Amino acid sequence: MGKSLKDKNRYRLALVVLANIAAYMAMLNNKGFGIEPWIETLTNIQKLVPGLLVSVLTSVINAQIDHVNKARLVFWKWRHPLPGSRAFTECASMDLRIDMDALLNYQDPLPTDPEKQNALWFKWYRGLQNEPGIEQAHREYLFTRDYTSISFLLIVGLGSLGLWEIEDIQIASIYLFSLVAQYFLARRAARNHGVRFVGSVLAYKASSE
Repeated sequence: MGKSLKDKNRYRLALVVLANIAAYMAMLNNKGFGIEPWIETLTNIQKLVPGLLVSVLTSVINAQIDHVNKARLVFWKWRHPLPGSRAFTECASMDLRIDMDALLNYQDPLPTDPEKQNALWFKWYRGLQNEPGIEQAHREYLFTRDYTSISFLLIVGLGSLGLWEIEDIQIASIYLFSLVAQYFLARRAARNHGVRFVGSVLAYKASSE
């Protein structure tokens, strides 16, 4: 059996965590980006251990968060956060690829209730999930959605640890701001990919015979 989309994203998410560890180390030595400060930081195990533990814990916690709560972090909606819940009332109107009249040939009227929208959209997705364009859109959404979840956890974990461990309060504040900025950028990317994923399913369905 081939790898699942989550398995295919595993290495990319690992790189995200490693990049954040490297950034934390750079802020921790707060002496610049030369070779000597890095060697000093790497050899100071006591300083490295908390950041490494927090990063590993972040990955473990992210794996425990279900897809609904991850969607809440992306779309900022507590009720019906899944993008398919707005497939016909919002996503379809934002995608010029979709022929709404063609969709009415399959379902007339199209649902407006969030749960029914998601149910119908998912039913259509199941029949089209192996289409390359849909599979790619789904993979990018899953990656950026998990990236959003990880970046939120890093604000709580490494952000708090940085305020405690980084001696220069200005550098600690800049680092915390960078973590918040990372979350917002990842969230925006995930939101766009989520809408694109939903729209791709509808576009394929509208153009199918």
